[in-house]
Amino acid sequence: MPQTIPEQFFETATKFANRKALRFFDGHAWQSLTFTEIQSQVLTLANFLQTELKIQPGDTIAILANNRPEWVISDLAIQSIGAATVPIHITLSGQLTEFILNDSKSVVLICAIEFLNKINLQNVKGVKALISLGQIEAPENLTSYNWNELIKNKNENKISGSLTENNLASIIYTSGTTNVPKGVALTHKNFLSNAKAVLKMHDVSATDRLLSFLPLSHVLERMAGFYTPLVMRGAEIVFAKSKDTILEDLQYAKPTIIISVPRIFEKAYERIWQKINNESAIKQKLFHWALKQRPKTLSHKIATILVYKKIAQRFGGQIRYTISGGASLDPTIAKFFYKFGILVLDGYGLTETSPVISSNSATNFKFGSVGKVIDSVEVKIDSSKEILVKGPNVTPGYVGQSKNLTADLIDSHGWLHTGDLGHLDNENFLTIIGRKKEMITLASGKNVWPQVVEQELQENQFITQAMVVGEGLKFLSAIIVPELPELKRYAEEKNIVFNDLGELIENEKIKNFLGEQVTIAAKNLADWERPKKFILRKDEFSSELDEVTPTLKLKRSKILSRHKKELDQLYQ
Repeated sequence: MPQTIPEQFFETATKFANRKALRFFDGHAWQSLTFTEIQSQVLTLANFLQTELKIQPGDTIAILANNRPEWVISDLAIQSIGAATVPIHITLSGQLTEFILNDSKSVVLICAIEFLNKINLQNVKGVKALISLGQIEAPENLTSYNWNELIKNKNENKISGSLTENNLASIIYTSGTTNVPKGVALTHKNFLSNAKAVLKMHDVSATDRLLSFLPLSHVLERMAGFYTPLVMRGAEIVFAKSKDTILEDLQYAKPTIIISVPRIFEKAYERIWQKINNESAIKQKLFHWALKQRPKTLSHKIATILVYKKIAQRFGGQIRYTISGGASLDPTIAKFFYKFGILVLDGYGLTETSPVISSNSATNFKFGSVGKVIDSVEVKIDSSKEILVKGPNVTPGYVGQSKNLTADLIDSHGWLHTGDLGHLDNENFLTIIGRKKEMITLASGKNVWPQVVEQELQENQFITQAMVVGEGLKFLSAIIVPELPELKRYAEEKNIVFNDLGELIENEKIKNFLGEQVTIAAKNLADWERPKKFILRKDEFSSELDEVTPTLKLKRSKILSRHKKELDQLYQ
């Protein structure tokens, strides 16, 4: 049985030699690669790295690129010669990118040319060679190679050296919600044990097809959207053209499985309601009627024909189930999509756990939970409600500058302290209630879990995003990003005149209206959990402004710093 990721891939590639493995858009048309073609390029690159660049086992090679075949091929080639892949998020600043290259001691950088200008390679000490995905003018004082030219010189010779499950496979830097990324070491055993455990819970086969749009640089897409389906099972992956074309790409790819984060489902939910609210009264009535129908009834069958199938078609029409990770999904949204035959299975994990700790499954799920703990992983809840984890998927520790933080992460008994708070119910389903470090303690001594409040606010049709603040203060406040299309529609109905959206959210009538919506949205919360004041911003929290992680978790300190002056005025 294969003990490493490349061994598993080569076995799968032999089994499914001429089947399509990857589909991608080359800027002009959709193209594909078979398993045999990928294997050929993996071996060619591996031989080049080993013979020409003299890469040794234990060396590190960084990838800075969007999701594309070269990413997959590079990762497998790097690992096959005993080196470790260092994926870098394309949304990181140049300063953080340079930090990761230095901290990981990367000796080669494989880089898409559109991201090369963010780095000053003179600030990077160890990189001795650049492999560019695209044609560039070679940087000074650095050996440079073009990917296409390199791959043309086909070399499928056997790779020398041996690998074990304990070899380092990757160093993944947690973008996290703090300032300095930490390098997480993950072995082949970490990844493969996690993939095997996931496959005991989720049915994935060679007939499945996934649309890939989460970044491969993130551990969730890497393990659940690449290693598990393609490397382990021989399923096909279709790379989305871009984050802006996902709806269009769903129609082309017609995936059977989707790996996503809650924000994608939240945006789809918002768009569906926007569309319904703009329909005729008859169509709105039909939609609301359909939502009330019980399964296995004649009216449910009618609703399926008239409404449900049309919603499911937005996802390509062939979805078996979807996985949501990176943060907790609002159960209201999961239940909504379930009505239309789109099963969204919430899961939970960390970069440090490769990543899956628990997951709902198609045969055993509970909305509002993050499912049951996967096979071979142990979970216990300590006296402070923190979730502790032990298993073969747990990292050996941090590397580089953060190496000394390993002792804070994993205790002397081998338990990894997640920093997340939660509880297990009587059926052993795990529920997350918040981050230990993110809990807000008001001046009154009352504690607030911000995610709970934010989820309630974001259920309102006029609120797309929210972040609450109030640590050490008398009351809770919020930064609100309105659902602008809905707000615009309301303003037009009320004959509120505005020239642009910036002017719209400054309108006093609109502010008063949104205040009412905040009150309505928070009605089920305790008095101290209800935001008493708020500020508005027009634009969503974004990765471009370094306000969210690649899985769209809020970087609270960054957002708080950006709005400090406005928030301070609320408490005067």
